[in-house]
Amino acid sequence: MSEETTTKPKKITFWVIILVLCVAAGVLLGIIFFESKQVLQITQDMLQQRNEYQNLQAQYDALVIQNEQLTEQVQVLSDTINKHGMESEVAAQAEAEARIPTGFPVTGSVTAGEPPEEDNALGMAVYYNATETSVVVATGRGMVLGVRQNAYSDYEVQIDHGNGYVTVYTNSGYPMLEEGVEVLKGTPIFYIGAENTLVKYQVSLDGALINAYDVMRIDG
Repeated sequence: MSEETTTKPKKITFWVIILVLCVAAGVLLGIIFFESKQVLQITQDMLQQRNEYQNLQAQYDALVIQNEQLTEQVQVLSDTINKHGMESEVAAQAEAEARIPTGFPVTGSVTAGEPPEEDNALGMAVYYNATETSVVVATGRGMVLGVRQNAYSDYEVQIDHGNGYVTVYTNSGYPMLEEGVEVLKGTPIFYIGAENTLVKYQVSLDGALINAYDVMRIDG
């Protein structure tokens, strides 16, 4: 066999090896490129998920703050409602107490007065001898139910206190009030002069006369 014939297979084998190496290198590069692309995609997905998580976390934090603010507002509103409710309750209680005729019907000093023989108040009325410049006053809040002269030319002023109590003030002076007028405790009814010092005072509850001292507070 000649030397030329022996050399040909060697060259063919060399180029086959080169070709195989090139193919292998190409395949390897392809695998590396594919894997790199996958890694890049995974990295991008992770970054996107991270951004989405951060956005969700920011939204959650904002909702937490908003919830805290709403809770605080609800508490303030609840406190305000409770305060107004308490104030309304206190005001209603004060209004109810103001309508009970606990006051004394005459300002200034008085002495016990003698009831006339024709008195028909069943011993429930009280009489006072008031000093000049004294004032007969309403003993509680209410409305003037009527003003009239009785058979003895004395004036009677009736005050309805809106809770079953009705008070009657009788004096020979001229009354300062008219029917339908709203009065407070201490509103003047008669001014006492030299000629009208005798004052009669009555209290009734639900239409029945009662002892005025059962509801009167002497200290005011």
